[in-house]
Amino acid sequence: MKQKKNLISVLLLLFFSSWASAQNIPVKLNVDAGRQIATVTKLFNGSNIEDLNNQTNGGIFSQLLHGEAFEENIDIDFLNLDKADYSKIYVVLDERRIPHLITQTDIYHRIPWNNLTEKYDFNSKDIYDAKPFKHPRVISGWKFPGRFLVFDSLPAPIQKVMLERINGNEQISKYWSKMLLGSPQYNYELVHDGEAYIGRQTQTICFKGGSGEVGLTNHGLYRMGIRFDKGKSYDGILRIKSDSPETVYISLRDEKGTVIAEEPYSLKGDGSYERVQFKLVPDADVTRGSFGISLKKPGKIELGFAFLQPGEWGRVKGYPIRKMFVDVLKKQGIAAFRYNGSMVDVGADTYLYRWKKNDRPD
Repeated sequence: MKQKKNLISVLLLLFFSSWASAQNIPVKLNVDAGRQIATVTKLFNGSNIEDLNNQTNGGIFSQLLHGEAFEENIDIDFLNLDKADYSKIYVVLDERRIPHLITQTDIYHRIPWNNLTEKYDFNSKDIYDAKPFKHPRVISGWKFPGRFLVFDSLPAPIQKVMLERINGNEQISKYWSKMLLGSPQYNYELVHDGEAYIGRQTQTICFKGGSGEVGLTNHGLYRMGIRFDKGKSYDGILRIKSDSPETVYISLRDEKGTVIAEEPYSLKGDGSYERVQFKLVPDADVTRGSFGISLKKPGKIELGFAFLQPGEWGRVKGYPIRKMFVDVLKKQGIAAFRYNGSMVDVGADTYLYRWKKNDRPD
């Protein structure tokens, strides 16, 4: 009965408000600021957060690496994009291993990704038949009529570079960089064999012969560099596979690539993704550093996942949450977060979402 009365009151309020509006009669609302009718707990002062504009990845989440699952295809440096547009374009493959460009400026334009077991990203029919945008999107001078800029429409020099990159000996995932010392023979390959640790792609490093060092470096969010504090520990986990015993070197480096922390780790080489847990302590303060994985003698490794975070000193109660961010938020009086749900059916990495694996970084 009480609910019915409340409903009638609401309907009457709406009716008279609409009537007053139609009659152009001013509506007056009186507020008595001196009258308190309730008390709200301080814990009610919170904030909304979601994986948008790097609020989580690159923000409060403790992961310091970007492109940690090696899922992105080759870099697109040859497009000469403005810095602000670097994250908006990626290379994808069709079933013929023909590369195309895809834009992330409109992830709500749904497109069907293939199953994880497939050795390519999209079927060529889905690429060429993709629904066009209402208005073309221009990104650093590149005009996208829809989500894709197809290979056939690209200038011949760009086509040549793309084919060389995806078929040559320097197939390197977008957010990682080649690291070579000495005079080694080497091969980097992005493998689509249905056996990736996460997603559909694995990054391999092969030191074929000669002497020196062969590896990869990661420079953090959009290659902007990683801050390291001297004398403080940094923890991490790698998932690496090899078919024979190998020694892999894990390092932290400064802006010039000089090693500021490094440790060797032995792999059994039994063909499984081994879990390598590491701790590194830099001997210098660095603001634009990088993280390195390398081999110093001939061998081959397959990289499935990489995770790097500050030690306990830089996290909240051991959780993968960056303390420096939380401290600033607490100063603003924010005591709680509401973490939004995610629309996992529209992103470029939809197939990576596995809710049962969301309990730890490895």
